[in-house]
Amino acid sequence: MAFAILSSIVVIGISMLVGAIASRQVERSSSAMLTEVAHQMRDKLDTGMFERFRDIGVAASLTKHLLGPGSADGWRSLVNRLQATYPLYAWIGFTDVQGTVVASTGGLLEGRDVGARPWFQEGLRGIHAGDVHEALLLAKLLAEPSEEPPRFVDVAAPVVDAGGNTIGVLGAHLNWQWAEEVERSVLVDAARHEAAEVLVVTREGQVILGPTGLRHTALDLASLRAARADGGGSMVERWPDGRDYVVGYARSLGHREYSGLGWTILARQPLEVALAPVSTLRQSILMVGLATLLASLGLAWFMASRLASPLARLRRAADRLMEVSGPVSIPLADDYAEVKSLSQSLDLLVRRLRDREEQVRMTVEAGQVGTWDWDMESGAMTCSDRCREILDIDGAIGLAAILDRVHVDDREYFGRSMDTISILGEMRMEIRTVDRAGETRWIDIRGRVAENRTRSARFLGTMIDITDRIRLMQELGDSLHEKDILLTEVHHRVKNNLQAICGLLQVESNRLRHNPEARERMHLIGQRIAVLGSIHQHLYTADNVAEVRIVDHFRRLCETLWGSYLDRPVKLTVDAEPLCCDLDTALPLGLIAHELVINSLKHGCADGGQGCVRIGLHHRPEIGRVVLTVSDDGPGPAEDAAAGAGLGLILLRALADQIDATVEVCTLAGYRTTVSVEEHRFSGFGAGAPSRRAWEVAAT
Repeated sequence: MAFAILSSIVVIGISMLVGAIASRQVERSSSAMLTEVAHQMRDKLDTGMFERFRDIGVAASLTKHLLGPGSADGWRSLVNRLQATYPLYAWIGFTDVQGTVVASTGGLLEGRDVGARPWFQEGLRGIHAGDVHEALLLAKLLAEPSEEPPRFVDVAAPVVDAGGNTIGVLGAHLNWQWAEEVERSVLVDAARHEAAEVLVVTREGQVILGPTGLRHTALDLASLRAARADGGGSMVERWPDGRDYVVGYARSLGHREYSGLGWTILARQPLEVALAPVSTLRQSILMVGLATLLASLGLAWFMASRLASPLARLRRAADRLMEVSGPVSIPLADDYAEVKSLSQSLDLLVRRLRDREEQVRMTVEAGQVGTWDWDMESGAMTCSDRCREILDIDGAIGLAAILDRVHVDDREYFGRSMDTISILGEMRMEIRTVDRAGETRWIDIRGRVAENRTRSARFLGTMIDITDRIRLMQELGDSLHEKDILLTEVHHRVKNNLQAICGLLQVESNRLRHNPEARERMHLIGQRIAVLGSIHQHLYTADNVAEVRIVDHFRRLCETLWGSYLDRPVKLTVDAEPLCCDLDTALPLGLIAHELVINSLKHGCADGGQGCVRIGLHHRPEIGRVVLTVSDDGPGPAEDAAAGAGLGLILLRALADQIDATVEVCTLAGYRTTVSVEEHRFSGFGAGAPSRRAWEVAAT
């Protein structure tokens, strides 16, 4: 049955596919033909109009020296000969400059005033071609039998004398039957395309040539808009009559001196007519396919019965494999080569699975891992001996027996975890249990949802005694806590010792009252030692004794130095990212910042005005470095110090070498020193890092 359905789908699908391909091919062929028809019609119309345009222009230019405005007989003979060369000229006439017809073919309209006619007015200005129109007076004079009033195309040209003066206008009315003859000649070449039609549409959208029902009507079609925009092409579109047509289109471009009248030529064919061969082809394919399908069904029935018998034996063996826990052999079938190979592969697979099962069992035993299997619908649970040993349970085991062993404080957590199994599909928890001797043990329980043969929900998992690991982690945590306490105490003692040294230096400095230079140097040394003490103070008061938040150190440094320079009109501003570094980086970097800020406080407002010292610390990920910048508005230190001879810069470069930093000094628009350090020495930057901090300290 499935084969029959599949075959039917294939046959129908092939029929639809071939039909779709054929439809596209036929549509493309029809579109190409209709586009060619539209282009041929356009070219013939433009060429024909050019020839009439040239006829009248040449006649007007050649006769200006031969005939005067008063030579009516000469003009009459000329226009009659012109009409004889091309009978589709319905009327040709010569007028004077006032618009009076002097001579015309058949004497029609002679003596009449045509000065108000557009062709006369345009002809006075130059060679003119006018669009299709009706001429009721001329139609009555011509007295030609027709189902509808005749229509004409105007061609006119000025006639000038030897002196260049306009003496009249030579005009002609071309019968629009000329365009219908062009249409018939074009459609003869496309006769094999049934129901093809050609339309000529003015730039205003009026149909001037086409099927009777569409003549003199206005059209607004996508093909018209496309022709005006693109010039030529094809498409499938729905027309006002509700039918779909394949349409080829081309826009009139004129020919040489004739610029054209803005006509658009449409060649159309009903879509159902164009695609008629496709329907016939699709029906033929469908009939052949159905006949082939019936023959194939009989053969398939015979082959299926021969193929299914050994496969059914293999399926029954596989069912026994799921039901029996002992060894089950796969029967070796030799009905045909494929099923023989399949039975051998299945037998080999079963043997390998049993070997892998034995390996897993040995691994579980070596790792002292317990395994369990819980049927969530029936509530039945089977556990390995290791699970019973971990839980200290001898009898029947189930959720109630396990819950009885769970520590009282963990039972609620155990219950919530078991409730979420059906939602999450897996579970992992670490709980405490109490054995029959009252000893508390830690157990790691993991599992995930599986499905058995009857599709009922099962939960398979493992159980490990992690008591020793938990105790080791607790001991390790206690050891780390003791280490942190010890480090805090060390930093506290170092800070106190450094503070004592600062006190001794201050005492010695007070004794040097008569040596200001030595006293200043003692003061600077004391400040540098205070910087080291400040960093150690930060470490023993912080939660993390391994890292220094360098931005907090900068803030304390600015506040301390500002208090030492209250006599100077200076403002300190800090813009820094909250970066952290270890003690080996913080000590040299803190001393570098101290030296640079001291230098800026001394020289940043040397001109006696308001000074500003700016401190920045930013991470530059594009170069992989952290940049410390200290700048001011002053001229900087003396030339020997700026060149590196001063003690401050010597100390600065020595400190920079300790942390592999680079130092750059810029003296344009103030004095700026930049210290660049590799980013691996810092932490606290990245997507989740807090934003930068900024503040200022000022004195007036």
